[in-house]
Amino acid sequence: MRAAARALLATVVVYLLALAATAVAFGLDWTVANRLPLLAGSLGLGAAVGVQHVVYHRLA
Repeated sequence: MRAAARALLATVVVYLLALAATAVAFGLDWTVANRLPLLAGSLGLGAAVGVQHVVYHRLA
């Protein structure tokens, strides 16, 4: 496995942990004003994971 692919795999794990933490925070916070940034952040993290998945499979 190339070094770039290993680095991408490590960052995907970090992104997934951040996505899980965002989901927990989203579930604990019931105010709409605070949920919108959390939702936007989780969608951004999900998109980053998807892009890195594609790049990882092209590098591997």
